[in-house]
Amino acid sequence: MTFDATVNPITYEGGEPVFIDTEADTWNMSPEALRVAFELYPDVKLIVVVHLYGTPGKIDEIRKIADEHGALIVEDAAESLGATYKDKQTGTFGDYAVVSFNGNKIITGSSGGMFLCSERADADKIRKWSTQSREAAPWYQHEELGYNYRMSNIIAGVVRGQIPHLEEHIEAKKRIYERYKSGLSDLPITMNPFDSSNSVPNYWLSCALIDEDAMASMVRGEQDYLWNHETSKSSPQEILDALATFNTEGRPIWKPMHLQPIYRSHAFVTVNGNGRGQSNAYISGTMTDIGADIFRRGLCLPSDNRMTAEQQDVIIDIIRRCFK
Repeated sequence: MTFDATVNPITYEGGEPVFIDTEADTWNMSPEALRVAFELYPDVKLIVVVHLYGTPGKIDEIRKIADEHGALIVEDAAESLGATYKDKQTGTFGDYAVVSFNGNKIITGSSGGMFLCSERADADKIRKWSTQSREAAPWYQHEELGYNYRMSNIIAGVVRGQIPHLEEHIEAKKRIYERYKSGLSDLPITMNPFDSSNSVPNYWLSCALIDEDAMASMVRGEQDYLWNHETSKSSPQEILDALATFNTEGRPIWKPMHLQPIYRSHAFVTVNGNGRGQSNAYISGTMTDIGADIFRRGLCLPSDNRMTAEQQDVIIDIIRRCFK
């Protein structure tokens, strides 16, 4: 369950992604499903793990599985800058990691990002690739394929100016999360979870999950949807439409990659309550599909740290009215 920027580089390079189901505790990669995936695909040597919405995944369990199978880990920490797992920042657990400075992130330069690695030789190689693989010659000399994957010095300066304020931004995001949690506490809604015993999220995006028995009728097509209002119930699309009426932007949860038309034919590994198994289809009567369920029942709430408490109270009231 992620944005397709996590997956597309694999396809760019001619790889074939195998999708791993989500786990309910953190909304991140399920270590249990990952272990099953290696039984089914023992030759795979790369894991790409996402810390979704700024919440760390169970990286220790994932690292243990990776080591058992000689696999590298790339951390997609695009959304989780400043979040920690066992007092260590996300983006420092993998062999490589990426952080985003896109316009909606907790630290932003409007675009660009940061690549993290532990070996200087790797960093030098990546810098070379990112500048069209220019050789150290007095003319333009190219001996391998290069790319234009770098941000400008101006964007880098904007980012560097914000970095000292990262903790302030995290605290502001946390207050937003806590206000939603308190203001919606008597509704059949839970907030996006995290493992409080091991991790501290950066609270980048506050999300809500509607209880199954409080879900009103809702169907989604490829690009459209329908919903019905039912007394004491609601649905993500009803709430999102209500917010939009008041010029307030919410979003659906990331649609899982194995549900995307471009990737539906790829393997999807999940487990069920009675054992383990694999499904190559995104609809299966015998398998769990936690990611699809979160997509169906969840939504991303307005989370801009410039939002005032009074504005957030209005949003909470709009959501409450959807359940009347």
